[in-house]
Amino acid sequence: MRWLLSVALCFLCIVANAADVEVNGSGLIVRNGFRAGDLLRIQKLLRGRRVIELQSWGGDGDTAMDIADYVYWHHVDIVVNGVCTSGCAFPALVAMSQGRLWLGPQAIIGVHMAKNTKTGVPNKGWTRQAMRMLASYGVPDAALDPMLVTPPDLMHFFNNDELVSWGAKKGAPKRPIDKGQ
Repeated sequence: MRWLLSVALCFLCIVANAADVEVNGSGLIVRNGFRAGDLLRIQKLLRGRRVIELQSWGGDGDTAMDIADYVYWHHVDIVVNGVCTSGCAFPALVAMSQGRLWLGPQAIIGVHMAKNTKTGVPNKGWTRQAMRMLASYGVPDAALDPMLVTPPDLMHFFNNDELVSWGAKKGAPKRPIDKGQ
């Protein structure tokens, strides 16, 4: 099942464009892959809100790191109740290190090594740089180590109990996103 999910995520990496960002109640929902300019869109729409729900296969690594940096410095709560892999995991792991990651029953978070998008070659240098930055924000080594050993075309999925042991919480934040239902 998780192998099939990895294949589906790789397909999405090829066909998707910038993230869809929408205001929903007291927070934002960010779907699809991160692209340059997404942090600015998130900042404009967040306006006093402090909850972002992530539903993304990843996308541009530099943008993902910028969003992780924003989450760290602005104490944003992150909700994951679906797929959040690759670069999407960066802001989620940062929020986890602050006790601000909330896992729904369908949460799936995964990481892998970055690759050069032009050549497809694994990029250990960029991956190590991202790991150092995430570690500086308090993300535990046990959450970062799989990034160096999981090839770019595969995914290391975390067990949600692991994530809870590192600081994530199950359920919803005090400021939940209104699903409009």
